[in-house]
Amino acid sequence: MLAAPDRALQPGGPLYRKACMFDVTQLAQGVALEDIVRMQGRYAAQAPVFHVEELPEASFQPASQVEGLSADDIVVAVTVGDTVRAYPLSVVRSYIGLSDRIGGRPVFLCWNTFVQRASALIAATGGKDLQFRDAGVMYRGHNVYYDVGTGSLWDPASGLALTGPLAGHSVEALPVSLLTWAGLKEAHPDSLTLVSESLHATDGKLDRLYADSPLIPFPLRHFEPATGELPAKEFVLGVFIDGQARAYPLSRLYQGQPGRISDTVGGKRVNIYVTSERTAHATSETGDPLDAPVILWVGWKEIHPETTLYAPSEPQESPAASRETGVSRSTRRSTSSQP
Repeated sequence: MLAAPDRALQPGGPLYRKACMFDVTQLAQGVALEDIVRMQGRYAAQAPVFHVEELPEASFQPASQVEGLSADDIVVAVTVGDTVRAYPLSVVRSYIGLSDRIGGRPVFLCWNTFVQRASALIAATGGKDLQFRDAGVMYRGHNVYYDVGTGSLWDPASGLALTGPLAGHSVEALPVSLLTWAGLKEAHPDSLTLVSESLHATDGKLDRLYADSPLIPFPLRHFEPATGELPAKEFVLGVFIDGQARAYPLSRLYQGQPGRISDTVGGKRVNIYVTSERTAHATSETGDPLDAPVILWVGWKEIHPETTLYAPSEPQESPAASRETGVSRSTRRSTSSQP
């Protein structure tokens, strides 16, 4: 792809043996070129090793019929309209991305190793489907993807095209929740779940080693370790509504059993469900799922430097309706076993 000689990025890592260049002369409003950095080869080696996988419909079964997952296994739940579809985290983190169709709409699901976050997008704009591939560069700690059609670089966290011919265009970022397998079956027993026998799955050892290490393989623009607000690799649930961001530290809020917190963010009431030190999700006051990721604190702070940190003033509620799952009955939306 043609690129301005003095303003071009070349992706790093062993997967990029060809000199693949991206045009960065066009930038979305508010995007700084210095925030888009090349992923160094030694760090790229820690990224998922399998390319984008197209998921056939036959790969899914109703959650109530799926075997082989334990109650504490983590699944990624993606909501499109009234449909919830689940993917074992062990599979999601093994691939650069997963392409699916939910309710007839193209969905791209990916795992960002360095901020430990799952993201999902509607992979279409202007009436055309988008095919995403890993660009080998990072934006504020998140892996960046390019679309095959135009070579534009996309941020999976926001759904924004950062550079290229589509710079400034956005696609819909979908609500993504991390749930335990028991929690998913409690809340959405009929939701379709990816069955992984034919897919690669990892045990998460690499993620655990990374989360426990001091390594931060991307430049810090906004996070300041000296502030001591939270350790860089503390897991938080991040909520962003109407210009206001707030982080909920999971290890401080999980008290050995699932609980619920009611809070106000951006003038809107929200419910925060903390189900373990690694899983949580958020809903609106009416029970609609929010795009509220579980993410490392350093990753959340990089994309939302103005974020506040939730400080509990009283013990959170442990609703009887949630029992061990911590999933409110209000989140039990109409799920469908049809795509």
